[in-house]
Amino acid sequence: NRAFPTIFKGCHSHDVGGPYRELFFKMAEEIQSSSLPLFIQCPNAREATGKNREMFVPKSMRGLYPKEKQMMIRMYEFLGQMMGLAIRTTNYMALNLPAIVWKPMVSEDVSLKDVIDIDSWVGKMMTLMAESTKNMDEKQFDTQMKTVKFEGCLADGKIVELIPGGRDISITWKTRHRYIETLTKLRTKEFDEHGKAMLRGLATVVPYQILSLFKWSDL
Repeated sequence: NRAFPTIFKGCHSHDVGGPYRELFFKMAEEIQSSSLPLFIQCPNAREATGKNREMFVPKSMRGLYPKEKQMMIRMYEFLGQMMGLAIRTTNYMALNLPAIVWKPMVSEDVSLKDVIDIDSWVGKMMTLMAESTKNMDEKQFDTQMKTVKFEGCLADGKIVELIPGGRDISITWKTRHRYIETLTKLRTKEFDEHGKAMLRGLATVVPYQILSLFKWSDL
C-alpha cells in the first residue's frame, strides 16, 4: 500500500505505513497553506458567510507571466499525480476542495449552484436581478442599476470585465440577461485550467477510463 518508502529526517521510525500516511496528511496541509501559491480560502470562508467555509479553491493565474503560469500548471499537474498515488495506495489525502473543483475531473458539469455554494455574493447578485425585474419597470430598473457595471468578482476578490469595456457599461433592462449569462460563464469556468492540469497529472497514475467510473463526491 505504499508507492515509495518514507523516512522523516531526525525521526527513528520504520515505515510500515504510518510515515507514508503522515506524509500525505502533511502534504495536504501544506498545499492548503500560504506556504504554496496553489490554493486560497473560498470567498465564503474569508467573509464568514454561507456554506463551505472550510473549503479552499485554486488561486487565480490571471496576470501571471508565461513562465510563472507554466510553473503553476506544472505544480497542479504534480498535485494530480499525488492524488493518483493516494487513490492507488488507498491513502486519504485531506484536501478540502468543493464540488466546483472536483466535478471537471470526472466530466461532470459545474452549475451556478456550485459557484454560490462557495461564494454567496454571486447568489445575492442573481437574487437582486430577479427581484428587481419583478418589482420595477424598465425605466426604474435602468436607474437602479446605473452604478452596476458589466464586471464580475472572482473567487480571489479580483474584479474583471465581463465584456470588453465592461467597467464603463451599466446593466440595463435590455442587457440584464447578458449580464447573468456572462457572469455565470466566468464563474463556472473559473477553475477549468487548474482542473485540467490536475486531471492530466492524475491520469498518469489513474487512467481516464477508471476516473470516469467515479463521481466527484467519491474523489
